[in-house]
Amino acid sequence: MINDRAGKFIKIGKGQSEYSCFVPSPLPLQNKNSIKYDNEMIYLISEAKRHIGRLDEVTDFLIAPNYFVYMYAKKEATLSLQIEGTKATFSDLIKASLGILRFTFKHTSKRTV
Repeated sequence: MINDRAGKFIKIGKGQSEYSCFVPSPLPLQNKNSIKYDNEMIYLISEAKRHIGRLDEVTDFLIAPNYFVYMYAKKEATLSLQIEGTKATFSDLIKASLGILRFTFKHTSKRTV
């Protein structure tokens, strides 16, 4: 069962044009008591803090933390492109930024007179 703690899924449109979208709950919360700190919420907060701690630990060993953030942003950009349907890989993005890979487009339509 999906709870509506963070928001709700709603359906928009009709027929073949129907789709679902997520509408987040408004912020700031109108009622401060509306956040329920049940076992699930406490567990999720604990897991989030643990993952942030692991990330912080990894950055202590990095020679160039800015480069790590740069590469992570490129990786996220690649994932976003793939969601949109673009056929680009992380390697393609890095090669393009280094000038190794150039994208060429071929015009394939045939014209008849």
